[in-house]
Amino acid sequence: MIRVLVFCCLSLLPLGTLVAQPGWEVDPSRYAQSMNLVAVVYFDGQEASEELDMLAAFAGEECRGVGHPQYIEDIDRYLVFLQLYSNEPSNETLILSLYNSASGEVFPSVLELEFVKDDVLGQISEPLEIYDNVNTLAENQPLVSPFFSPNGDGINDYWVIGNLEDYSGFELSIFNEYGELLFQENDYQNDWDGTYKGRELPVGVYYFLWSKPGSAVRHTGSISLLR
Repeated sequence: MIRVLVFCCLSLLPLGTLVAQPGWEVDPSRYAQSMNLVAVVYFDGQEASEELDMLAAFAGEECRGVGHPQYIEDIDRYLVFLQLYSNEPSNETLILSLYNSASGEVFPSVLELEFVKDDVLGQISEPLEIYDNVNTLAENQPLVSPFFSPNGDGINDYWVIGNLEDYSGFELSIFNEYGELLFQENDYQNDWDGTYKGRELPVGVYYFLWSKPGSAVRHTGSISLLR
């Protein structure tokens, strides 16, 4: 069975970047393996229905599949049928990105999944739901501190989420601007002190993913690290 990782990888393009229509293309003849995905795409909470809207998969900067919404009369919905390609039978990570043709926005790295040849993710009666806004499915927003100053003075030395009791089972991941994972902890205890492998990180902006394994509920945002 395919393993879906709900993940929002940090990219040099932030969510909702305005660009010209991307030239996302894939050459299936270059790949020996394939799998399929059936999805509904949401922009601003509404199902994507424009033929020029795009859902694409990438391995690094290499496009591995592109799909567009198609109207399915029997269920009165717009679905994206996406064929994904690889030369590996399994264990290759693909990143899904979206393009909203109405607004001209690209939403990079909205979902991560593991390629498994001949597998199918989603179905017409129960498609995978993919959102442009990673907070769309969240019922409550985490009360996060926008900054902290881990300088040993006993004040704001740790990055704090104020309502941890509402997020049992959630996992916190911290990234730098290049998407490098710096910190990860299940059931975060407000104990990140701005270090990576025991070394103090430089002053700057970092990014967090607050997600629950097995759930589509996830939150992202930025953190300012001061000294």
